[in-house]
This record gives sequence, C-alpha cells and structure tokens, in this order.
Amino acid sequence: MSERSSLSQGYLSQIESGAWTAITEDVLGRIAQALGVEPWVILAQAAGLKVDQVERFSEDERKWLDAYRALDPEQRETMLKVATVMRRPSPRRRT
Repeated sequence: MSERSSLSQGYLSQIESGAWTAITEDVLGRIAQALGVEPWVILAQAAGLKVDQVERFSEDERKWLDAYRALDPEQRETMLKVATVMRRPSPRRRT
C-alpha cells in the first residue's frame, strides 16, 4: 500500500499503530484511494460503525452539504428558513 499511496511504510505503520493520530485530508484521501474506497468508509470504520450503518449521500447532497458548511451562521439560518418554507406543501388552488 505504501507504493499505491505514495506514503512511506514507516508513516503508515505509525498511523496503523495509533502513534500518529493527526492525518490530513490529503493523506486520508491517498490511503482511501490506495484501498479502493471512499474516505468516509475509513472514518466510519474508525468510529466503530459498519459501512451499512452509515447513510450514504448522493453527489448532489454532498454538494449541498459542502455549500452549507461554507456559510456563516447567519447565512445558515437564512437557508434553513428558506428550505423550511419550500418544503411545505403549496396551497391548493380553487378551480
């Protein structure tokens, strides 16, 4: 896996043993790619979850989540209000 991830075997061993606990998003991505999985799979398993217990997001849902996370608290509140209004059923029109 060292060759596929472009990370040294020593570094990977430190991560596996728990001696090196802070890894970057880039390193996690390299490890995930070398294993042929998405990074969230590694994080879920590290948290003691089974992969089938983790809700999977579609690509569109991930884009919305990323956009939401980039907002400041006031913007988030506004977006949640808008989404709440949009979620309500529209009033029936009389014909």
